[in-house]
Amino acid sequence: MKENGKNKNIEIDLKEIIIELWCKKWIIAASAIFCALVAFLIWGRSNSIPMYESTGSMMILNQKEEAADSTQLSISTRLTDDYASVMLSRNTVNRVISNLNLDVTYEELSEQIVTEVKSDSRVITVTVTEESPLLAKQIVDEILELSLEYIKDNLEVHAIMILDEGNLADEPLPEDNNLLKIAVLFCAGAIIAAFVIIILFVLNDTIRKDKDVEFYLDMPLLAQVSKEKYSAEEYEVLRTNIKVKHNGIKSVVVTKSMANEKIADLAYQLAVSFAKGTEKVLYINADLRNSKDNTKVGLVDVLAGSAELKDALAKVDNSSLYVLDAGKQSDIPSEMLDSNAFNELLNAIKEEYAYIVLNTPAVNQYIDAAIVASKCDGVILAIEHGKTDYVQAQKAVKQLTFVGADVIGSVISKK
Repeated sequence: MKENGKNKNIEIDLKEIIIELWCKKWIIAASAIFCALVAFLIWGRSNSIPMYESTGSMMILNQKEEAADSTQLSISTRLTDDYASVMLSRNTVNRVISNLNLDVTYEELSEQIVTEVKSDSRVITVTVTEESPLLAKQIVDEILELSLEYIKDNLEVHAIMILDEGNLADEPLPEDNNLLKIAVLFCAGAIIAAFVIIILFVLNDTIRKDKDVEFYLDMPLLAQVSKEKYSAEEYEVLRTNIKVKHNGIKSVVVTKSMANEKIADLAYQLAVSFAKGTEKVLYINADLRNSKDNTKVGLVDVLAGSAELKDALAKVDNSSLYVLDAGKQSDIPSEMLDSNAFNELLNAIKEEYAYIVLNTPAVNQYIDAAIVASKCDGVILAIEHGKTDYVQAQKAVKQLTFVGADVIGSVISKK
């Protein structure tokens, strides 16, 4: 999904969604298999035991005049529901268990019994499901007999009779189509996974493609580089694009929007690429907050006046590249980079070096990058593929532009 900052147009690219689903096909397959496995564990073994069903019925009349009086008939029909409850009472079910010597509890047998009162009638049916067709019939008959006995002795009825004894089933009940259930859950697992992937894709506000840079940031993409494996060809593309599109540029700042973005050693490798010619190139690590070597003489010492530039420089063997590392960590990095000492240093090295490449911390984390960028010829915004949030990138560009920096383009760092 894309939202243009000017026109607020939202686009969903169906082709991109299909590609995303294809790339995540293993997740979809794993979800489908997991759901199918769960379904198999629930239903996969239930087909091994056939079940039989037996049904019997009885009819109950409450008053002598019932057959001729519609009001009494209505009352009788409602009372029949109460009589049906007798069949499922704990007293009745426990007596059935005792009389037939069943090895089950009241709760277990109750789950196998279903009573039903037909609409506008006085007929009660009772159905029992069992593994044995004979036992199913015996339970039905026993329930009918015990219920008949109880109702005659304890309730006022005119007539009660067993209409049908339990039938002896010849065929087991049709088995559930468990294979279909498993197949349905398999498909459901795949659909759910695909749906989640699509939702996450649509809600993903990161920059993932070349055209996203121009769409979201309104700037050119200078190159794509690998953040895991160095490729000289990729940096040659970046170097050439900078030279051709920005002729005369000498000092280039490389920064990013957020600290958690991985952009490889982009600034240093760009300096290496510039130094493949005969012209002198200087790489400056202007990230004074994250120096890893507090014993090393570097930029902090030069700006503090405790060391000469020549003492802080290191030449890379067999090349025209010089390195000025940050050195010690500074307690006042912003003040140092915004000082006259830094301005004088830049002016001095511009006379001696053909190209100067500076590395800075993230724009949205610290003001350091904006300060350095405002003093140089151009700035490159590095973007981590699939990680950099376009809103944060827009914020970074806005900050750089606000201080008068010339944002010449971006570089995508990806696997």
